[in-house]
Amino acid sequence: MINIDYNFNNEQVILAGVSGGADSMVLLDLLHKKELEIGFKLICVHVNHNIRGKESLNDQKLVEDFCKKNNIAFKLYNVFCLEEQKKTKETLEEVARRMRYNCFFEAFSEFKADYLFLAHHKNDQAETILMNIIRGTGVSGAIGIKKSEKIIRPLIEYTKNELIDYAKTNNIKFCLDQTNLDNDYTRNYIRNVIIPDIENINPNFINNLCSFSDKLLDDENYFSAILPYKLVKFNQKNKEIYISNDIFKYRKPIIVRLVKYCLNNFDWSKDIFNVHYDKICELKDFKSGTIINLPHSINVIKSYDKIIITKNSISKVNNEVAFKIGKTKYNNKTITIERCNQSEVDFNLNSKFADYDKIPADAVFRTRKNGDIFTKIGSGTVKLSDYLIDKKIPQRERDNLILLASGKNILWICGVEISSNIIIDSSTENFIKLSYLLKS
Repeated sequence: MINIDYNFNNEQVILAGVSGGADSMVLLDLLHKKELEIGFKLICVHVNHNIRGKESLNDQKLVEDFCKKNNIAFKLYNVFCLEEQKKTKETLEEVARRMRYNCFFEAFSEFKADYLFLAHHKNDQAETILMNIIRGTGVSGAIGIKKSEKIIRPLIEYTKNELIDYAKTNNIKFCLDQTNLDNDYTRNYIRNVIIPDIENINPNFINNLCSFSDKLLDDENYFSAILPYKLVKFNQKNKEIYISNDIFKYRKPIIVRLVKYCLNNFDWSKDIFNVHYDKICELKDFKSGTIINLPHSINVIKSYDKIIITKNSISKVNNEVAFKIGKTKYNNKTITIERCNQSEVDFNLNSKFADYDKIPADAVFRTRKNGDIFTKIGSGTVKLSDYLIDKKIPQRERDNLILLASGKNILWICGVEISSNIIIDSSTENFIKLSYLLKS
């Protein structure tokens, strides 16, 4: 006997995503019976993808007629997946799913709903698991359809045949989607070819695969509880993730799961497979500055003390701006040069203090160039690149450091240090304070 066992109450607003297929029509029937029994507000949400022409309209009419007959609130969304696919170049499956869920989220907002019920069943779960394993998504993919607080799938323990039997027994009309027979789609091929072939070997395959998934979920819950989340920092403003290099003290299963957790936080995990996680784990053996390029323009960068995951591309600024007293804006930063008295000099501040008369007339603000040199206070002149390495400035930041330069001589590395060539000494008469802000 198929039944929905859920903690309903009469104050809830429940959405049901209904396509018109056997599984979703069974879901709608079961929820309607619960609505009559308990008194919550049920709203049927139907998304017409406009892919199959007249057949799509027939599906819509069947769902709408069922709702009218049973006095169920009905909400229709029309989306045009074929047109959208031409724009995005995604597969039709991806476009349809994304647009369908966008409609569901819109319904959540419009009706101030508590939950969305969907009709995924055990066969769907098995297909998802196999598809993810084939794509190489690893353990998390082999778990299949994830549980959600707001999206409820009460039929996940029932097979497709059980739902069809319920529909026939209870005289529930449903539609047959002819596109489900097209084996050019990956899921359809798995559903119509791979699973039946395996069932010839073991008729209980679907139950066994879903049981395997449940065991994996238990393992994943355990790993999630012990991950070293303290090693992670999220920069929500700049959309960057920082993971301490201490992560490499752990074994690969922990590293991979922590990186997945980080990517999921920014919804960046799409199309990231085991081969990518393997490369990230190998960063332990590479020097600072090594970059791994992931799909969708995601970069993973090995820095001195951390791993940086970002989508930001930093383009080098090549223009030069003349040195002057006052405020200068350069590469989204504000540099401030102020005259001051000797009594105001305080080397404990983040700002630097210099001798104004030692700054050449040709001094400019710019980014670094080949051949730049820097004279360290008290220890001679070195290549700028060597100095930045010694100071452990991450490689990805070096090209965009703001420099005060006279020819190849670097007088001030903004935010880092000034050159011995412009320091204050006993002969200094004109004092200046140099400071800058990261954002203008």
